[in-house]
Amino acid sequence: MPNLEKYKIVLHLRDPRDILTSMYFSWAYSHAVPSLETQKLSFLEFRKKVSETGIDDFVISSTKELKNRFDSYFQHLLNKPNVLWVKYEDMVYDFRNWMETVVDFCGLETNQETVNQLIESADFSVSQENIYNHKRQVLPGDHQRKLNVNTINYLNKEFEEALEILDYK
Repeated sequence: MPNLEKYKIVLHLRDPRDILTSMYFSWAYSHAVPSLETQKLSFLEFRKKVSETGIDDFVISSTKELKNRFDSYFQHLLNKPNVLWVKYEDMVYDFRNWMETVVDFCGLETNQETVNQLIESADFSVSQENIYNHKRQVLPGDHQRKLNVNTINYLNKEFEEALEILDYK
C-alpha cells in the first residue's frame, strides 16, 4: 500500500506458534462452510485434508508462509513512528491497558464512559474448550498444550528471531 507513513497503523500480533495452532482448529473445525456450492465443495475438501493431516504436520507445513508474513511486518512496519505494536496476550490479560493504549495512539476522541463500557463488555472467558466454536479457547500458550515437543522445537528454531523481537520466551 503506498504512503503507509500517512496512516496510523495498529499492528496486533500474537505468538506465531499459537497462531499456527489456532489456524489448524479454525480450518479443521470452526470456520463457517461457504453457502455457494462451488466454494463449499473445495472448502470441505480442504477441511478434510487439514483434519486428516493432523495438527503437527499442518503447523509445520504452514510455518514458512507465516514466517514470511512476520518478516514482512518487521521489515515494513515494526518500529515505525506511525505504527503501534500491541500483543494479543496483553489484550487478553490486561484489556484495560491494551484498550487505552490503542485509543491514545489513534487519537480517538472518546469519553471515559464509552471506554469503560468497551472494557466491561470485553469477554475473553471460555468455560470449556470447544473445537467447533470460533472462540475455541483464548489463553495464550496453546501451542504448548496441543503440539508435540518436536514440533515446538521446530517452531522455536524457525521463529527464533520473531520470538526474540516480540519478547516471547
